[in-house]
Order: sequence, then structure tokens, then C-alpha cells
Amino acid sequence: MDYIEISFTTDLGEIDTDLRRTVDEMFILINPLATHFQRMWRPQIDVCETPDEIVVLADIAGVVREELHVEIGRRTLKISGRRRERPLVENTRYSLAEIPYGYLERSLTLPAPIEMESVYATYTDGLLQIRMPKAPLNKVHKIPIQKG
Repeated sequence: MDYIEISFTTDLGEIDTDLRRTVDEMFILINPLATHFQRMWRPQIDVCETPDEIVVLADIAGVVREELHVEIGRRTLKISGRRRERPLVENTRYSLAEIPYGYLERSLTLPAPIEMESVYATYTDGLLQIRMPKAPLNKVHKIPIQKG
């Protein structure tokens, strides 16, 4: 019988990552054929806020820029794409395989409304940076009243 080693930590982010990895390993043990199907992974993200903007950093090393997609709403952000598996050198085998491949997706609610027309993104050294200016809180939009 195969056993799965579980270690404990006080870091909640590490607990979440370890729990996901453990569940993935259990699923693979139950159904080895599942490893041949596409799996989705969630990139790690930092969300920073200044008085004027929201900045999101996503760790997506190895993803080709052309295969990345960013969708925004007034208070939502969705990052999706694909990291393709790299072929192994001939006559090798994995001793450890922790890098997730396949489809990636991460959605989140932003801490404040943003100006969608002014959002821009850059991708450098495996980090996707999305800068989103905040929408003014006191912005008023007048509605014309039509004749009824």
C-alpha cells in the first residue's frame, strides 16, 4: 500500500498548497489514468494596493506570452492560459515532478473598482504584472431623461 506523507506548518499559504498537492496525489493513486488528462492549476498571486492603483503579480514562469489571457470587469480579474510540458531528455525519468503543466486559471475580486480603459499588463521573467488605476469614488454619471 502507498502512503502519502503529510507535514504540518503554521503558514496558511503553505497549508493550502500542501493540501492541494496531497489531494492531487491521492487522486492519482486512486485513478492513475487521471494523469493523462488535462489538469488545471492556479498560479500564485500577490495583490498590492496604493491610493491610486491596484497591482497584481502572477507567478506564471514558463508560460508563453501569446498563450496568456487577461479579462477584467469593474471589480473582477481573470487570468488564464496554458503552460506546455517540456519534453524530457531521452532515457530519463522523474525523481520529483512538482511543476504544474496544462491549463491555468485564476479569478479574483478586486479590492476597489477600477478604470478598465487604463489597465495594462507586462510579462517579464515569469511574472505577469497587471496595473489597474482605481476609479474615482466620487465620479458621477448624469443620466439624460427621455420623453416618455
